[in-house]
Amino acid sequence: RLRLRQAYIIKYLSVSSLSDCKSECLNERTCKSFNYRYSTFSSRENCELSNEDTHTILDLRNPSHFETDSTSDYYEKERAGGGDCLDVTQQCTDDGMEFILTTSDQFKGRIYTYGYYDRCYVRGSGGTTTNLRISGERGRPECGTIK
Repeated sequence: RLRLRQAYIIKYLSVSSLSDCKSECLNERTCKSFNYRYSTFSSRENCELSNEDTHTILDLRNPSHFETDSTSDYYEKERAGGGDCLDVTQQCTDDGMEFILTTSDQFKGRIYTYGYYDRCYVRGSGGTTTNLRISGERGRPECGTIK
């Protein structure tokens, strides 16, 4: 798990969920990315907004930009105007479905089902192909799918 270093944070907030943090970033005109801390044992802010992203000056491999943090994840807004399109394919079978993300650069992010980010996801291992498999048994109710 990566966390953007404090030098690039422009605003600290206390929110009740990842979706609230995402909304705060979407509503902040200059916000391009954010850190969200999943578990907080104190009243500290758990949503950190930034006006930088990996399309501007940040490099995911640069330790002066990012640090490893087991309680936080880094997120970026989708680029305005579409930016580069994501290459995502989907395959369905009787047993479930598989989503395949193909990237030109190494991917170490997280792919998850909408609304189930905390229990139905896969992390990229640094390759250029990342697969999220949702089998019939795993999908209900863990991933929010129905038969």
